[in-house]
Amino acid sequence: MTPRSAAALLAWSAIACSGATGSGDSKPAPDPATTTQAPAAAPSKAAMEISYHDLPDERWRHAAEVAATAWREPLIATLSARVVLQPFRSPDGAIVPYLVRVEATRADGSPGFRATAAVLGDRLANAGGAAAATAWLAAAGFPASHISLGHLLELIYVTGAIDVAWFAPPSAIGWDGVARPLIGSDLARSLDYTPAGAVLHLYRGLPSGGGGGGGFTPPSYERLDATFTGQAAFTTTVLRQNAGKTAWQVVH
Repeated sequence: MTPRSAAALLAWSAIACSGATGSGDSKPAPDPATTTQAPAAAPSKAAMEISYHDLPDERWRHAAEVAATAWREPLIATLSARVVLQPFRSPDGAIVPYLVRVEATRADGSPGFRATAAVLGDRLANAGGAAAATAWLAAAGFPASHISLGHLLELIYVTGAIDVAWFAPPSAIGWDGVARPLIGSDLARSLDYTPAGAVLHLYRGLPSGGGGGGGFTPPSYERLDATFTGQAAFTTTVLRQNAGKTAWQVVH
């Protein structure tokens, strides 16, 4: 190889390396065999436009900034160009301190990063489990300060406090789906406040074993009761509906 050829090869290699980018997009990466255009480079922090909407006061502003800082890397990885942070509002306009909705779009206007942040002081309670949910709820004054069923479901969803086999949050199914009964039943999620605290009722259907000889086996259901104390700590009990649908029996 001549010196000139070697230099050209090194220059080509440097260009190829400098053009390589990675992406942490939550969606599956496109099949290289069907991709005809290389993905755009991830925007830098300076290129990302961050907007704060409808924040009632400086404490809400702080909570939104905590969320933006905590999720900077996934925002960049999902090629987010425009990011909007605002209180996670119910249809009647209610908000709970501090559930912050983060919604981003890419430069072409397509949806990017989407998430709800449960901000607790200077950190997120997301993925913190039951302990984080209790700490967040206590800081929000729950259950003495009432919150909506939808806000509670969103909080236990983002913290992972209760298995998602029991419910879906409003950010996934919409606010109108929160209290919708299970298909084929009149069983609907509910939140009841009591003198001692609150009780959350969740339901799920059980797989049917089918009827012998071609007969019909009616569906059966389980109920999960999450009972909250006055300090927002909670315990769970699972119950199963009897065959006659007249009572619930404790499973564990």
